[in-house]
Amino acid sequence: MTFAQLGLVRAERLTATERAMLHTAVARAQGRLGDIQATFRAIGEADEAFADADPTNDVPWMAYYDHAQHHGDTGHALYELAIHDVHVEEATGRLATAVDEHPDAYIRSRSFSGFKLAALTMRTGEPHQATKIAEKTVQDAAGVRSDRLRRTALEITSPATRHQRHDDVAAMLTSLRKVGTEA
Repeated sequence: MTFAQLGLVRAERLTATERAMLHTAVARAQGRLGDIQATFRAIGEADEAFADADPTNDVPWMAYYDHAQHHGDTGHALYELAIHDVHVEEATGRLATAVDEHPDAYIRSRSFSGFKLAALTMRTGEPHQATKIAEKTVQDAAGVRSDRLRRTALEITSPATRHQRHDDVAAMLTSLRKVGTEA
């Protein structure tokens, strides 16, 4: 968070996309800290900056930060609040947008958002829908080797345990164990 805030000290020198990305980094940190107001303030600033984004003004390394990435990153920030029943619908909507819009070139990003969406959907008591999301994401993540992706995939385990009597949930939990280990 400190480095993102430091980057925003001279925000007038940044493109709108760069400002959006940095505000999103602050939002994600604030979400982890559980600071609802600061998280929403940072997301609002990120949304405002992103609304002014013009990819023709961006340096090539910022090309990844598109509509899907913005919604994924802000959805991840909101996920930290949503697991405590704060603004669940907004988190779900942003994560779903990221999953729907991330192209195959960004399969790892789509997978992170997919697993977060599945875990959140499981927490809201929709085990069959969560299972569908998770299974599709497991397929997407096949071949991606990442310990961080594996940890994210396993976030669904805790909320799924109360539903594991359902065959589809039990099968999904088994398939999650392979995520991130095969390349």
